[in-house]
Amino acid sequence: MKKPMTTQRLVVGIFTWIVFVTWLSPPPVRAQENVRNGDIDGSGIIDISDPLALLGYLFLGGPPPTPLVCPTPGDCGIDEPPASFESQYYGSLDLEKAAREQYGFLARLVSTGEHLYDWKARVGREDKPLDIRRAVTNQYGAGWSVVSTGVHRFDWKAFRLSDPDFVVLPVMLVASDKFWDIAGVARAVIRYRSVLARVQGWYQNRVEGRLRFLQPLVLSTSLTSAQWNELSAMTAQESTRYVLLNQCIQSHENLLPAPGNNLRVALSVYTGDSADVWLGAASTGRYAMAPPRATSLDCPALGPLDSFCADAAYAIGHELGHTFGLGHTCDEYPGHPRCSNSIMQTGRPPEAILLQREICILLASPFFHPLTGAGGGVAMESPVAALLGDRR
Repeated sequence: MKKPMTTQRLVVGIFTWIVFVTWLSPPPVRAQENVRNGDIDGSGIIDISDPLALLGYLFLGGPPPTPLVCPTPGDCGIDEPPASFESQYYGSLDLEKAAREQYGFLARLVSTGEHLYDWKARVGREDKPLDIRRAVTNQYGAGWSVVSTGVHRFDWKAFRLSDPDFVVLPVMLVASDKFWDIAGVARAVIRYRSVLARVQGWYQNRVEGRLRFLQPLVLSTSLTSAQWNELSAMTAQESTRYVLLNQCIQSHENLLPAPGNNLRVALSVYTGDSADVWLGAASTGRYAMAPPRATSLDCPALGPLDSFCADAAYAIGHELGHTFGLGHTCDEYPGHPRCSNSIMQTGRPPEAILLQREICILLASPFFHPLTGAGGGVAMESPVAALLGDRR
């Protein structure tokens, strides 16, 4: 009579098969440029031989996985996806209607310049100021805030912070002496986006989950450029390490409600061309903050980053990591040989890595949304790639 297959016999059989296949398999190719993440044996393709080679390495003393060698810094054959900044949560305002509501049906809307605050309600021969906050409340209701995406006259928006589902809200605080510089602020927003784009693309490649960013908002502040830059310099002292972060949060909450669980706020400050003002990156709770350098750089959309752009992307990416629940890598995983290469230690994008345990923490976060394939379905990560995420 044939004996039933037991769990023990099944495990022994599978183990024997692995030993046999591993013994027959050719030795893996050593480091080469066309090796992709998950190509354990360096064959140039990802197939069943890769998990077998991994099991052989882990349990049978086989050769280690073929290391990745990037032909250029930050390029392992995977292009960072194009940046995407969402604006569907920002509502437009009917300022003509607001002028009539505030000053009567004979009032008409006029602009005396190109700035946000150059809109007026003309009543007879007199130009009267518009109450934009009142306009937002009348047109959208309670719970909506008045915001802007720049300081040009067409940049006013309405926004309800509870609407987005688990997104990053970038906010650029503007020094009081720069708030009337329409072109300068617009240029700073573009520069800030160029840094944020590299952070977004880097996270998507490393985690293989989509981290959503909103279009940056612009908020006025009462501090001058010199005062903001001085706060950055003060963070070099341990006793005043968080003065820049605290002032950024205060300036944000002077104009907007504190973020809920659905938001992470990425703060930076525009103080002019301040690429050399780089001290003070920090985070707490739902806020991540990068110093003025982040609004002063034109960073490329793809490819290597110079030291300034790499540092700005690191500041935002590292501090956002803390808001998602990551600690400093070498403190959390002191025995890992590559802990210092993580963005949560000292690794700079685009070369920085995440350890697989860090990736698992981020994938469990609602802020990392599933990637969708060309057909609209969810693009699943291969099991081999999941096993070797910290080789990237």
